[in-house]
Amino acid sequence: LITAVLLCTMMSSLHAQAGYSLDFDGSDDDVDLGTGIQFSGSDDFSVSMWVYPDNLSNYTTFLRSANVSNGNMNLHFASNSSGTLRATVDYFGTGGGDTENYSSTSNISTGQWSLVAFTKSSTTVTIYINGSAAGTASTHASVSSATAGTGKWYLGKWESGVYRFDGKMDEVAIWNTALSADAVAAIYNSGDGLDVSSNSGDYLSSSNLQHYWKFNEGSGSTADDETSNDNDGTISGASWSSSVPFSEPSISSVALASDNSTIAVTFS
Repeated sequence: LITAVLLCTMMSSLHAQAGYSLDFDGSDDDVDLGTGIQFSGSDDFSVSMWVYPDNLSNYTTFLRSANVSNGNMNLHFASNSSGTLRATVDYFGTGGGDTENYSSTSNISTGQWSLVAFTKSSTTVTIYINGSAAGTASTHASVSSATAGTGKWYLGKWESGVYRFDGKMDEVAIWNTALSADAVAAIYNSGDGLDVSSNSGDYLSSSNLQHYWKFNEGSGSTADDETSNDNDGTISGASWSSSVPFSEPSISSVALASDNSTIAVTFS
């Protein structure tokens, strides 16, 4: 009886971890992350997510800090029509154009999952694609003086509703530290992905994880923030998809010893 209960509990737990992603239609879908994410120009931070673009256009927006005022930190993570990533780390209101926009040296593609990330370490911004560095630049001199904003953040759109993302998104994470190159490679995990709420291998920054939207709810209009900050997102229009960049472990076999002393469980 104890063995049966234990196996049922394990199976139920794994079933509850069935993976989902969010599918954005590129027209009117987004996730409102509220105002709980804010960084100043002196802060180090990192952003990571898996994306599966169906279409790409200039300024296709993954993540955007909205309604910033002059002097605030302004952040934008996006792609152009060729799949070149763009990370904007800007002292809003100073102008400067491309001096605050940092582009990747390689591209992502439509029709496939890619891990995209960028980090800010002091005055250095580094963009990553599938666990490898894809561009590094120094921030504009004024960025370190930028103050934290108070506006909302969005997934999938610019604040005015343009530059929307068309495709699927999963495993969105934000840290209050600059991840190392080895840590980003560990999160990519040769394409197998990693649950960033726990340290593993060269990834040792779970204690710095500030926000983590795994999109595993599978229904409803709330994207749960898996961290203690509980900064849940409000889903508008985006639908749930069973297409995911990597799968949770599942039980492939169970063997009970002849004397009932041990249970051998194999995961795959």
